[in-house]
Amino acid sequence: MNSIPKPLIVVIAEILSKLTHAEIDQLFFEHDAPGDPPQENKVNKVLLWFKRVDDDPSIDSLDFLARIIQNTMEYEEDPENIFSLIKSNSKDRERLDKMLNKYGFEYQIGGRIVNIDATKSVPKKLQVTSSYIGSALRVFISYSTDDKILAGQLKLCLEDMGMQVFLAHEDLKPSQEWQDTILGNLDSADIFIPLITDSFQSSKWTDQESGIAFAKQKVILPIKVSANPYGFLQRFQADAYKPEMGFNGMRLVEFLVAAKPYLKIRVVDSVINHFAVSDFWDVAGRRAKLVKEIETKFGSFNDEQAKKLLDVCDSNSEIKDSFKAGPYISHWKNKYGK
Repeated sequence: MNSIPKPLIVVIAEILSKLTHAEIDQLFFEHDAPGDPPQENKVNKVLLWFKRVDDDPSIDSLDFLARIIQNTMEYEEDPENIFSLIKSNSKDRERLDKMLNKYGFEYQIGGRIVNIDATKSVPKKLQVTSSYIGSALRVFISYSTDDKILAGQLKLCLEDMGMQVFLAHEDLKPSQEWQDTILGNLDSADIFIPLITDSFQSSKWTDQESGIAFAKQKVILPIKVSANPYGFLQRFQADAYKPEMGFNGMRLVEFLVAAKPYLKIRVVDSVINHFAVSDFWDVAGRRAKLVKEIETKFGSFNDEQAKKLLDVCDSNSEIKDSFKAGPYISHWKNKYGK
């Protein structure tokens, strides 16, 4: 098992310190970082969390590192896109690339770090892979650029359910790097959602993305907006979008679990982990209500989920001190406490 060089972790910590504490916590939780968030400043928090990862023999440190830096290495911050929350720039990527190369590593699209010597004999196409692992469900939304506002609304709705969402930007200029990013994110996605509108079929990207998702046997959940699914997308039951109702996260996960029952645990994990990083009292109250709705819909939590839930109700002061979350916390402590 590879250990992460300390100078490399320091650079990552400095880059991640641009995020808020809550965003750092969410990033590490989504990739199954061990333990509770260290109660330190942002740089030391990242350093201590990586030390735990390095000390845990059950975790592949380089695999974990690759997933933590994936957003920084692959996605540009888009100031014109109100839905972009990615804080990244080319200087950060150059700095990370330099440090990785210094220690004999290379980052590859899709969330993977390999030894530089190993890449010399591997064809480039085979390097477009993903090792995404984490409890949060990852969703790839395919859409026409004409519908990017609608796609952004769906993204926010799914993120409220604790999912990680990638929007395929059709309006970017085609390039090998962008194609690699598309392939990497399709590889790493758990769920593929095509937004079927009148513009969808005329897009130069969406049919290709749908074909790749189908070939890779992804879970496909078409959403019918203003047109019917066509081609092989007709094989999958579509959920109908109603403009007067908008997108509803609970409805979508009910539809998803009904189609693929084995995803229920991942859905519940995603919602609980999202609740765990609540950074305001009102946010904690709203997310606590959602966790309770999930419990009511899908049944009692398993032992691991219940333990995580009780732990964060005690350790996160925004949750513990939230008046709106209070009744739900009492319910869970009575039900799952020992």
